[in-house]
Amino acid sequence: IEKYEACVRDFSEAMRAVDPTIKIIACGGFRGQDEGMIQRSANYFDYLSLHHYEQPGGYATGPARLGAQYDQYAEMIANSPNPNVKLFISEWNLQSIDWRTGLFAGGFLNECEARDIVAIGSAALFIRRTDAPDWNHAFINFDYTDVFVAPNYQVTELWYDHFSRYRLDFEGDTKDLSVVTTLSENGREVIVKVVNTTEKPYRLTVNGDWKGIASTEYEYFAPGSLDVQNSMEKKDAVALKMFTPSFTEEQVVLEVAPLSAGVLTIVKKF
Repeated sequence: IEKYEACVRDFSEAMRAVDPTIKIIACGGFRGQDEGMIQRSANYFDYLSLHHYEQPGGYATGPARLGAQYDQYAEMIANSPNPNVKLFISEWNLQSIDWRTGLFAGGFLNECEARDIVAIGSAALFIRRTDAPDWNHAFINFDYTDVFVAPNYQVTELWYDHFSRYRLDFEGDTKDLSVVTTLSENGREVIVKVVNTTEKPYRLTVNGDWKGIASTEYEYFAPGSLDVQNSMEKKDAVALKMFTPSFTEEQVVLEVAPLSAGVLTIVKKF
């Protein structure tokens, strides 16, 4: 760690001397030594890079554990000489290609979206030839004739299509569901991202400080089993579904399927 910190300081000073506007990323994950590095060297970088590859069995519990870890880093950074440092999750994924990787992606992205400390994320492995011997968890899979995407790609794309910087707080018992809420950037929609890693359905009732509801839409993936996966032969084994949840002027009632990840869009009246 001492040698690495010396490199960070030397390179940072040299690069900022040429261009003081650049943003510098330092490597983290030094097994208990990160706090000391942050205390000594946080003024020399803008982002701390972390990696995480979850084992298949951690599709449900992994995201919450990572969220707790990011909270610890947030506390370390807040008490450091440079409280403006953010986290860059520069490699993340679940080591699987079936629906578990979609559930993990939704839960992980919810943990990141709910925290100001996480500024950037980059999944890996992004693309893989299907006859490669290792790392079979890529977002995009190809051979010399065709291509298919995996559930981690599909869920990330759905989350991206409904991303907003404007986080909303919420209160209430979400039970076993992973939930994050945002306001669309045009201010017209409330976006509720929901992941259910259990094998039981849930009813989620959403009330808000609005003048009424104009419409609702729920887009989600729920293939019915953890083992379902896309392939060249069946590219849409995990397929996007859609329905209109019931609503009144005051609230929306969402029926959340088992083993599902989806986005509820509530269009407000003005």
